[in-house]
Amino acid sequence: MREIKFRFYNKIKGKYKLFCVKNDMVCSVNGKIVFNVRDYEIEQFTGLKDKNGVEIYEGDRVKLIDINNKELLCVIEFIDGCYWYVIEKNQLTIGMYEYARVINKLVEVIGNIHQGEL
Repeated sequence: MREIKFRFYNKIKGKYKLFCVKNDMVCSVNGKIVFNVRDYEIEQFTGLKDKNGVEIYEGDRVKLIDINNKELLCVIEFIDGCYWYVIEKNQLTIGMYEYARVINKLVEVIGNIHQGEL
């Protein structure tokens, strides 16, 4: 069974907290779960890693190389039941699993939506 991980972005402090779900239990790194959910945006782990082994979460900004060797800057979004690379300038989408499973060595996390524009 795949590990289901979430990261919570604290909108007040501007920092992340990592949590995972195992055996129907929410787990934190130190075992304590003390936070106000309204202060956080919840972003789920996609199950994929970039070319550097960095876990890719929804809300991440990534750089990828397309089949024409062109660099694209995208944001990871969960739309209609699956993750997508959303190309910000023109709002086109690329199915994340169909692309990343084949050539994820060409994908790199470069930030997230909370760190400003690309």
